Amino acid sequence: MYAGTLEGHGLREIKDYAEKFMDNLKYDTRRLETLYEVFRHKLAHLCYPYPVFNTATKKNRFHNQPVQRVTWTVYASKRKEPIEVIDFPTPQYVERSLRPWDVWYNCRTCISLPMLRGDIIKSIYGASGYLRALEGDPKLRENFAKCMRVYFPP
Repeated sequence: MYAGTLEGHGLREIKDYAEKFMDNLKYDTRRLETLYEVFRHKLAHLCYPYPVFNTATKKNRFHNQPVQRVTWTVYASKRKEPIEVIDFPTPQYVERSLRPWDVWYNCRTCISLPMLRGDIIKSIYGASGYLRALEGDPKLRENFAKCMRVYFPP
């Protein structure tokens, strides 16, 4: 609704929203790109993120970052950060599971669902959140109205 359309969204729209309504120290480019590509994109298209995601397969997305092999952990508990990216100086290996060979990684992304959820809610309802901006910005209201007409056709 912030972007003014319900279709054709991508990382750019997420970055724009996060830049305006979320803590930029917690939601920097690297964290948002990892969240989008490793989790959102793979969940939407494969129903399950890769156990290890190689950023070299998306050079256009991760072009300003070193090539990494990223694994992940999702927590149902609160943690210090909603999205934490941990780099390892030497390769680590995925714990034994059903796979024909060892799989290494050098980066782990940890996501705290309660922290992420709380920050998303704050980005909407907080003192400087989306709803407050909606009240004072005619362009945002126009974008919102366009989406509502699609979502709830007259």
